[in-house]
Amino acid sequence: MLDCKEGLKHMFESHSISKCRLIVYALWAIWNSRNRFIHEEEVRSGSQVAEFVLNYLKELDYLKVSLLVERLHMARWDAPVGSRFKINFDAAYKKHRKESYSGLVVKNEKAEVICSKTVRNVNISSVFAAEVIACIQALDLGIHLGLKDVIVEGDFQTVIQKLQKEGDDRSEIAVYIKYSKYQSLKF
Repeated sequence: MLDCKEGLKHMFESHSISKCRLIVYALWAIWNSRNRFIHEEEVRSGSQVAEFVLNYLKELDYLKVSLLVERLHMARWDAPVGSRFKINFDAAYKKHRKESYSGLVVKNEKAEVICSKTVRNVNISSVFAAEVIACIQALDLGIHLGLKDVIVEGDFQTVIQKLQKEGDDRSEIAVYIKYSKYQSLKF
């Protein structure tokens, strides 16, 4: 019997690129489904995972066509309009050390950097917590600087969706989400 590495090598050598692509995304979706079951107690059926993979591949195929056009529009950072400020945040998470680093940048309407800051955070439970903590730090920085009209922007879609969602959040980062929403009312 072949070991896993040899089996994958044989599979990739004997199938077309599109078939290998399908298999890789299916393996990724199964792994993702397993992690959601363990960490979020979310159960997905085999047909749901298969449907996700097929839809994901369709979306990627669509992006191949439209990305060339969109890239021209998305490559540039958009400055805030008028007297607004934009605070961008991002986080890097180190699971094995349970720590994260937040990067914060405040820019004005001329895209000039008004302030930038890096923060080391300890005892961080997950990448989700790292991102929402970076968001809180961005909000706190804006409040500390006395900014009144701001746009806070991050790239972690899960956190952004939770912040925009009405009602209570029941995830592991619920307390952070609630605090972020409270802090955003100060602008």
